[in-house]
Amino acid sequence: MLPNILRIAAFAFIAIAMPPMFGAISLLTGNAILREAGHSDYTTDIIAALIGAVGGVFAGVCCSTIRCLFICSSKKWFIYIRDAVSGFVFSIISGVIGFAILTVAGHALGGINVQRCIAASVVGGLLLAVVCTVLIPILTLLIMLLIGVKPTLANEPQLPQEAHASRNEAIQLGRYGV
Repeated sequence: MLPNILRIAAFAFIAIAMPPMFGAISLLTGNAILREAGHSDYTTDIIAALIGAVGGVFAGVCCSTIRCLFICSSKKWFIYIRDAVSGFVFSIISGVIGFAILTVAGHALGGINVQRCIAASVVGGLLLAVVCTVLIPILTLLIMLLIGVKPTLANEPQLPQEAHASRNEAIQLGRYGV
């Protein structure tokens, strides 16, 4: 079990650092793919990452709200779809918001306009959606293990410790016919 300071650090990383990081990665990836495919009017990698990171801060709040609205389902297929959709929506929102904020602030964005920013966000968002469906469950499991929470399956019955002991005794005495 981790000390409290490491739990706080893990939470801070998830809540504060991951949204700008995902925003930067999605816009950077989409921008680079479209620029290398020969499309014009895309910006440099640094500016694309900056747009995604700035927008990612605000998009993280929006997508966290969306995810919380649909958190009650225990169906695994629904959880994977929710993660993919929220990753895709996050990418688009981070690109648009980042572009708007940096444009209003007067930064030179290297010729990229809002339509190109949305296109780069969509391409990067498709890749991010795949990452979200695969990587988020793995990261969640690792973090749960780091902070000392024992992961359980959704269908696994939760019995108190005494119930396990009495069931084992009953099995040994032959009461369950085992």
